[in-house]
Amino acid sequence: MTPRLSLLALATLAGLANAQQLVLPDNMNLGAITSSTALWRTTLGRFQTAYDSTHFTGAGVTGPITINRLRFRAEDGQRDLGGHVFTNITVEVGNCAVDHAAMSTTFATNRGTMGFLGTTNVTVLPASGTIPNDYVIDIDLAAIGAAFLYDPTTGTDLLVDISFAAPAPATNLVPFSTGSTTVATARGRSVSTSTSGGLTGSLGAPATLLVDFAGPGGYSAWNAARAERIGVGCNGATSSFYQDFQLNDTIDLANTSLTLTPDNVLAPTIYTVTGGTIAPDLTKVNAAPNSIVDDALVTHALGFTLNYVGGTTTTIKPCTNGYVWLDSAQTLADITPTVAELLGITATGTARVCPMWVDFHAGRNTATHPNSGLHVMTDISGGPGNAVCYATWFNVGVFNQNPIGGTSVNDMQCVFHEATGVIEFRYGSMQVTPATLAIVGFSRGDIGTVASMHPGPRDLSHEVPFSTSVEGTTNAITHNVTARPIQGVPFTMQAFNVPATVWVGAMIYDFAALQPGLSFPPMAPGCVLSVPNLNIYELYVLPVGTVNSTPLALPAGFMGTAMYTQFVGMDVPGNIYSSNGLKLTLGLN
Repeated sequence: MTPRLSLLALATLAGLANAQQLVLPDNMNLGAITSSTALWRTTLGRFQTAYDSTHFTGAGVTGPITINRLRFRAEDGQRDLGGHVFTNITVEVGNCAVDHAAMSTTFATNRGTMGFLGTTNVTVLPASGTIPNDYVIDIDLAAIGAAFLYDPTTGTDLLVDISFAAPAPATNLVPFSTGSTTVATARGRSVSTSTSGGLTGSLGAPATLLVDFAGPGGYSAWNAARAERIGVGCNGATSSFYQDFQLNDTIDLANTSLTLTPDNVLAPTIYTVTGGTIAPDLTKVNAAPNSIVDDALVTHALGFTLNYVGGTTTTIKPCTNGYVWLDSAQTLADITPTVAELLGITATGTARVCPMWVDFHAGRNTATHPNSGLHVMTDISGGPGNAVCYATWFNVGVFNQNPIGGTSVNDMQCVFHEATGVIEFRYGSMQVTPATLAIVGFSRGDIGTVASMHPGPRDLSHEVPFSTSVEGTTNAITHNVTARPIQGVPFTMQAFNVPATVWVGAMIYDFAALQPGLSFPPMAPGCVLSVPNLNIYELYVLPVGTVNSTPLALPAGFMGTAMYTQFVGMDVPGNIYSSNGLKLTLGLN
């Protein structure tokens, strides 16, 4: 067992902030990808949602509270323009006559002591597609006389009962976030119908609901728990590089560019990657797109020979999902980005460049943005030896946008230069949030029968310029956590690919970060320190391969605080190794 020495002491701050908000169910604050069109719907409808009283008592509610506002959230990651109007919605909040787990399909059976009936009109607000997403239906109960005095300490569950006519327009309403369909997980349930009169309905998952109230308990600031990769660490002897944007990350490359410059035009061995602000040339498109199909490849003869690190090609295969195969033999149009696939570890694949590998849909915006789609063309106007090929994702959408055109508009370009061998990633508007993962970078994939070495993630908006390496036999150390830092819930910090030569290692932390990181002295060429003060959480003697920290749980007093962590190690000659850094924001799930 690896010896550990814990040196971090975090004081638990007593009590909760004087606040009055809760999200129901309380495990749906971030990444609530489940959704429904059965509650708020495009027909007339009625639905009830019941929530277990422990959602309130678990958040410090110790007595009666007055519930005065309800807000319903759009599906996470879903962009929408909003604008639908519901008129004469009727709303009642009250006590559920049965336990939420025993909710009846008959509406009247579920109604206990109810508050006053309120009537209101609602305009659905725009959804920006964040994770968690925006609350797009907002009902002020106090303004319509429907506020309710609720006491969860009695063990009685909360019931919300809403009826409405069909909205205008009665099409393309955004899906709404819901809790788990597993009742024990959500600790809530719903029943809904589109039948006129609304006496009975079908059971389903409860709506994700932000509740405002007056009284004890709750939270003043509702922060999402986040784990975001920063920095780069030591990228090892690797020819690949990448940044993987996780479920909760903000893609921050809009209106920037990345340039990959080879060391030798005829036989490149490394790329030097620099950042910039070269905009996509949106005149370099065809009279009609090469593809508006979801999950498709376009085969394009370059008209010249492109020498890239690891190979040469005269034909490329851009994919509507945001990457380009440099090997014309490849046939996969993949919608599920993973680093293991990029490197050729879990799937057979060779060289590709990824301006942004994500689940785009090239045909989403054709009705609102003429000529949108994937365009590939070679411009020979520069004369012999100076051809330039442009692969342009022109005003494309994402797969999970509401089908109304224009809710997600993305302009991105990958440019290949014959004369210099330079490859450029150019970004314009990027209205995309990864519902699973998004990857930017380059990899040779499988090199012969061996996968590429793991370079570790890199923050491409900060950690440039840099150069790749001739492919070696060393993986970079990669730092991660087993779970996002949810208030009071233990998580473990991890380091992978720790070299066997490292005799001592440490998990370090700080409440500030260096972006870009600070290069270590000559004993650690290419290594970066992202956590400036080297506070030690744990020491490890003879760490090998994978290191797991002692679980850490951050208390309520740190709500919204960003904590930065990194793994560093040293071998016997005194060489230093470092991982990428992590930004951990304490919040609620």
